[in-house]
Amino acid sequence: MRRRVDLLAALAALLFAWPALAASWPDIPEPGGAQSEWVAKDMLYNGLPMRISRFTSTLPVSSIVSYYNREWPGQTVINEVGGKTVIGHAHGEYYVTIEVSAKGSGSQSQIGITRLLKRKPDAAAGADFPKPSGTQVINDISYLDTPGRSLSMESTLSPFQTDAFYASRLPADGWSRSSGPAGCSMIALQCVVRYSKGNQEMTMTFNRHEQGTSIVVNQSQH
Repeated sequence: MRRRVDLLAALAALLFAWPALAASWPDIPEPGGAQSEWVAKDMLYNGLPMRISRFTSTLPVSSIVSYYNREWPGQTVINEVGGKTVIGHAHGEYYVTIEVSAKGSGSQSQIGITRLLKRKPDAAAGADFPKPSGTQVINDISYLDTPGRSLSMESTLSPFQTDAFYASRLPADGWSRSSGPAGCSMIALQCVVRYSKGNQEMTMTFNRHEQGTSIVVNQSQH
């Protein structure tokens, strides 16, 4: 999951160019009759303050795009990314992305609102999380309203080597393995391991590909 580098990651460099002033989150309009819900009201995406909601509509994708073009005439950027139509819009001190895809005879949309920062975050994404040398952090998402965290990384090691790294490193940080001592086999193409620390749970998924291993980490509290 989330292995794809989201369009937001590609836009992140642009987001640092705008000033960040204290302001209320903007209300983003939705088409009439849309059924909406929050995904996360308070989160950090690679250090950027962000919130996400989504809605479903009986309107097709083309009508959703037309709706936002009318709402923000001449102020949208439209891209096709991973089978979705992505609408981008600069909204004062925020940047809005709306990912629209077909659902049945209608559509579903995810709205991401990112607060624009004057400078880069003090720490790089994933800086506080242990990782093998040469590992690249793709996404580091912290959910502040329902405490949890998700990281997506790329390593040049195999799943077996990556698992061995964490099996030797995480106990020093207080994590205990909860999925048994076996871990990943030497020939594993995919492996899932679980750790716990107090009221925290962590699941790590390793997926082998041509260049190395994709690492997805999900942390939660209970």
